[in-house]
Amino acid sequence: MIINELEFLNAVPADRLRHTVEKEELECGKLKSAEMFEELLRVKPTLTEDLFLQYKYAGKTAVNIFENTDFPEALNDKSDFLLHIKRKLVLGTAIVGRQFRPEITDSPQLNFIDDLGDALLLQWVSGEKKLAWDGYETIERMHPNFEYMMIRFGSPTFVELRCGYSMHKKYKNSLEELLSVSADESVSLNWLPVTKVTEKEAEEISNRLNAGLIESEVTGDGCIGRLSLCAAPGIDDLKKENQYNEMVAGRQYLAQVFTINYREEDTGYSTLVKFKINHKGGFEFKSKVSERIIRNILDVFIDVRYGGNSVSSTIMTEVETGEEAVS
Repeated sequence: MIINELEFLNAVPADRLRHTVEKEELECGKLKSAEMFEELLRVKPTLTEDLFLQYKYAGKTAVNIFENTDFPEALNDKSDFLLHIKRKLVLGTAIVGRQFRPEITDSPQLNFIDDLGDALLLQWVSGEKKLAWDGYETIERMHPNFEYMMIRFGSPTFVELRCGYSMHKKYKNSLEELLSVSADESVSLNWLPVTKVTEKEAEEISNRLNAGLIESEVTGDGCIGRLSLCAAPGIDDLKKENQYNEMVAGRQYLAQVFTINYREEDTGYSTLVKFKINHKGGFEFKSKVSERIIRNILDVFIDVRYGGNSVSSTIMTEVETGEEAVS
C-alpha cells in the first residue's frame, strides 16, 4: 500500500504517532509529525500501514448505527451482496478495493467498497456545484463529499453511518435503491436507531465508561430555547458539581459531551477520548479515534441499548475507571 503523507497525518492523531515512534525507539524529532511519519515509514513500513488503517475511516466522526430486521435475506451475506453489486452496476470481477468514479450529483453514488473482515465498507460520493475564484474570473466547480457506511451482515443486520444523524434518510434511500433489483422490485428498509438513546441510557453509558461530563445543552426556561453549560478549567465531571445539578434540575437534556481516559493494555497507548451524545439522535466523536476505540465504546452503547449485562472483556480492560475495571 502506498501511503499518502498528508492523508496519514490528517487521519492519525499526533499523540498516537508519537507513542508509536517512542515505543519503537526510533531516532527522530518528536515535535514535527512529518518527521516522525517519514522515519516510521522508512524503518517500519508495515507498522505504518497498520497504524494508518486503524484511523483511515475513523478520526473525528459521527457514528450512527441502525438495526435492520428486514434486510433482504438473499443479500444478507457478504458474497451474495457483492455479487448483487456487480450485476446491479455492471462491474467487472474485481470490485473490492477499487474506485468506481461515478458521475457526481447531489444524490449519493457508490464509489468504493472495502472488505473489513467483519463488515463491508461502502464509500458514497455526492456533491454540489459551487462558484470559486480562479484569478480574476469565477468558475463553477463540483465539490465532492465522501461519506462512509459499514454493513455487518447477520440477524439482525447492522448498518453504521459515519455521518450526521440528520443525513441518515438520504443514505438509507441510496442503500435501498442499491439493494433493489428493479423499480418493480424495490427494497424498503426499517431502520431502528441504536445510537439514539434516552437520558437514562446515556447516564448508564457514562457510568459504565466512567465518563466525565464536560458540556451539556438543556432546555431553556419554560422549555423555550436552550441553555449551554461548560465545565470550568479543572472540573472533569459536571455531574459531581452541586451548582451544575441545581441549574439543570427539571430541565430536559438535548446533548451531552463526555470524556473518558482510554488505555490499551497491549500497546500502552493512552489518550483522552471526547464524544457527544445528541438526545434527538446522533453520536459523534469530538477527538480523533481509531476503529478499535469506536468499537469498544459502541459495544457499551449496544449493551445498554439492548439491556444486556455482559460488557466485552475488551471494554473492561481498555476503559480506565480510575479504581477498578468496569463490570
